[in-house]
Amino acid sequence: MTSTRQLVTGGLLYDLFSDWSEKDRLVISGSTDCSIRLWSIGRGCDFRSIYTYSSVQSLCYSEEEGLIISGSDGGKIQVWDSESRSNVQSIRGHNTSVTCLQVEGTHVVSVCEEGIVKVWEIRDQNLHVVYVNESVKLDPPGPLKARPILSLAYANNKIYYGDDGTNIKVLDWKSGTMQKLPNHLRGFGSTDSMVAVEGTLLVSSGYDLDTGIGYLNVRSLPSGEYLASLCDDEAGRLTCVAHTKVTNRHRFVTGGSELLVWDQALPTEREVIAAHYEETFAGPVEHSEDESDEEEDGREDIEMGRRRRHSSAQLAQDAAWCTVM
Repeated sequence: MTSTRQLVTGGLLYDLFSDWSEKDRLVISGSTDCSIRLWSIGRGCDFRSIYTYSSVQSLCYSEEEGLIISGSDGGKIQVWDSESRSNVQSIRGHNTSVTCLQVEGTHVVSVCEEGIVKVWEIRDQNLHVVYVNESVKLDPPGPLKARPILSLAYANNKIYYGDDGTNIKVLDWKSGTMQKLPNHLRGFGSTDSMVAVEGTLLVSSGYDLDTGIGYLNVRSLPSGEYLASLCDDEAGRLTCVAHTKVTNRHRFVTGGSELLVWDQALPTEREVIAAHYEETFAGPVEHSEDESDEEEDGREDIEMGRRRRHSSAQLAQDAAWCTVM
């Protein structure tokens, strides 16, 4: 997306300014070349840029506050005024790379490579931390270890995140409890991307290590009930996913080695999306192999996750599409 061919790490589609034509919408992108750019879809070019002094690894936008929030590979979180392009806050939010950012209302969720989840509240254009997942109770009880977080969604005051374990983690940060949802058929697999659709659906990517085929799992929110899987025998690992609506259908766009567009009818009442149903995902949770080993050193687990994340990063560099909007 940039002339320097740097890895573009985030893209968001918003109507930012009221003085622009209703037919024109804007895209915000962050890049490893230490820049945030605002793009005009109608004009087909970027018209505003911000130099961040740090490689941008994650990005989100607060419509209510008009703020762009970026995360760096060094753990820094920065807040930018979208109109003036000024930096209104710069803090060390994490000790390792800020892998994902999500915003809902006045709350911002940040996650990092060492598996830390933080919730921030926006007050006077600044972020104030209100929650850190230092003591989480798993319901039902079971092993829970820190892993590099690869994907994130926030809906109905619950934080959904994926790593390179078997399951999606569902964190109710207000009660400090966590549940798991099955997302892979094997002992482990990377959940590289997910998106919450209007607080009613959770769509997460999965990957079959044996066949090399990627798929999308669709769940109902807020219950987390499994609905269906969208599969294509030619789909590889899905490193990013975005959603929009076209008339009465869901349209999902995924990136990886190629760009894919998935169209599915909207579910109504108890009907599910017309797709493959995999009974395993509706069954009880099975913990990942290395999650089940109570004697394993946590530091070794984090290091293993970092090695897997390096593989994911290499795959993203090799892929033609690393972000979609």
